Amino acid sequence: MNKQPSMFYRYRTFSVTTLDSLCCDTLYFAPIGTFNDPLDCNPTIECDSNAEELRNLLTFLIQQRISTEVRESLEKARIRGEWATAHANKSAQIEATNELASIAYHATAPDYEIEVSEAEAERWLIVQAIERELKRHYERGVCCFSTTYSSPLLWSHYGDQHKGICIGYSLERNPRPQPQKVVYGESRSIKISILI
Repeated sequence: MNKQPSMFYRYRTFSVTTLDSLCCDTLYFAPIGTFNDPLDCNPTIECDSNAEELRNLLTFLIQQRISTEVRESLEKARIRGEWATAHANKSAQIEATNELASIAYHATAPDYEIEVSEAEAERWLIVQAIERELKRHYERGVCCFSTTYSSPLLWSHYGDQHKGICIGYSLERNPRPQPQKVVYGESRSIKISILI
């Protein structure tokens, strides 16, 4: 196991936003959709499951997301307890049922460019919905760092063409950050079967 560096670095433009983040000790987590590489953090789903397994997975993903969102909203309003949990679960169930009904309805559309059966169209629409749910799950954003402060390429791309600044961050914080190394070059494909 490689030893983790004691410092991480961010190349930034020297601006009011950068100064504000330094003064307030905050970081910006960029939404995945704003990355300059449209394929970065954008998985491709391989369908290797039957329609029932796909429906069950989509139901689970939707219910998990909606239940969490509703509980967080109720918590902000200081509504807690069994009623709040039951309401969140019921809302999640309704949302999942409505999404599956919408997919089943759209699978019967007669205007597909290629001829597909209703079952094939439904599977394709469910896989697309699963991709959307997975992306929503990771909508929290990403904050990238480097282990070096002397990379000409990073200075060029992220340090305002060598006119910006490079900020060093220590891991000695509470709670201690758990940075993850980015690994490029592997397949972006995810088989449905590993998600079930």
